[in-house]
Parts: sequence; C-alpha cells; structure tokens
Amino acid sequence: MRIQLDQPEWKRVINALKIKVPLLIDKMAYNVIANTAAEARKTEMNVANDLQLGKMQRTARRRKSGEIEVIERVNLRQTNAGWVSTTRKSSKTGAFQMSHFAWERARVRWVKTADYTNLLANLWHRQSKPYTRKSPMVGPVGGPFRVWKENQRRPARYDWTKVASIISNSARGGIARTERQFSQYMKEI
Repeated sequence: MRIQLDQPEWKRVINALKIKVPLLIDKMAYNVIANTAAEARKTEMNVANDLQLGKMQRTARRRKSGEIEVIERVNLRQTNAGWVSTTRKSSKTGAFQMSHFAWERARVRWVKTADYTNLLANLWHRQSKPYTRKSPMVGPVGGPFRVWKENQRRPARYDWTKVASIISNSARGGIARTERQFSQYMKEI
C-alpha cells in the first residue's frame, strides 16, 4: 500500500522544517560558542596567571610641578563574564572585558571558529623588553612599590598554552549546556 501525502498541511510542515531547522542549528552553534566562552573565562582568569587581580593597586606619577601623586584604586573586578575593567567602558557591553571572543568574525556555519583575545595575556605572556629607563612605580596597597630599573625586564606571568587548554576543555561543558537549553526545541522537531 502506498500513502500519498500531498495535503497542504504536510507541505506546510516540510517548508517550516526547511526554515526552522537551519535557524535552530545556527542559534545552537552560536550558543555553544557563548557557553564555552562563559565557562572558559571564569576558569582561565583564575588559573592561567599568577597576577593578583581584583585587589587595590597603587601607582605613582609625577605631576608637572614635580610632586609625586599616588593613586590607589581597584582596576579589575570579577563578573559572570570574567574580569572587567573598573576604569574603562565599552560602548557595546558597558564594562570593558579583559578577555572576549570576537563574534563579528565568527563563521559558525562554515568554519566553526571565533577569535579570542585577552588583554592581560597580551600584556603579561612574555618578558618585557629591557626598560630603556626606570619603569613607573606600581604595587599593591600595603605592599612595596615595584620598579624595574633600566635594562631590567618585567617577568612573564601568563601562560597562553594553559589558556588554549582551558578553552578547548570548556567546549565539552558548553556543548552540554547548549543541549540542555535546546532540549525542548529538539523534542519538538
């Protein structure tokens, strides 16, 4: 026996699936990247470096009059999205994130990649070049000021290989979280 399904309802369902399934796949792909990014940021900023983040810091700068001015402030705070600057704002997200994925260049459907940048890692992942003159004075409140003299190098304090490992290991959790978030949609299809 052969059943012919030429009814308009069946064609409507097939056409709806042709539209809805690709859109759902795109949403899920971006969601996997977002969930991976969220999970990776939290771990990466606490594990991949030996910086003291989120603490009161002090810097000194010389005024035009020759006086030395000491500035004390917390430069970073931790949020659900990772570490953000307390002194710099972003036009898109409000608080300026130290690490982020470049969504505008993500090609999820074809390449399945998104660029990742981290300002702290860019600054601290290598030894500095030798200072040509004495560095600015920096240090935690209550601790000593630190100054690097001429021809000294500031040490590296960030490990990019740990960052890459953390991000790739976070993908498994990002996929699982996305599957939970889209389970109802998947059942409907």
